Amino acid sequence: MASPSATTATATATATATATATATATATATANGGMPNSSLYIKNLNSKVKKEELRRQLYALFATYGPILDVVATRAHGMRGQAFVIFHDIAPATAARRALTGFLFYDSPLLIEYARTKSRATLLQQNGPEGLYQAA
Repeated sequence: MASPSATTATATATATATATATATATATATANGGMPNSSLYIKNLNSKVKKEELRRQLYALFATYGPILDVVATRAHGMRGQAFVIFHDIAPATAARRALTGFLFYDSPLLIEYARTKSRATLLQQNGPEGLYQAA
């Protein structure tokens, strides 16, 4: 049987390793575009493409990875060249992000990150109409 001090040392080492792994995973996720989310933020899009054409093409490109709830692309002054693709689940969003980052789309490489917050479509799907008013 191990001595109490050896057991304590092992527990401390395990706790330290777990804390280090968690901190590393969080830092990596932040450096890679935030914590995994079912919504993807896409930037470096060609701002000359019409909004409806952009939405259709993004839907066609990302739908191969899983069910999509919505594609949000606006031509407002601050949002040109950017869009959001909202997937039904995190797994297809992660697969699409890994596969399509750097993909040439209208002669520009896609820059894809996880969205900072959950989309309204995701909150509505998960919690119903009341989910939109709850603090996320």
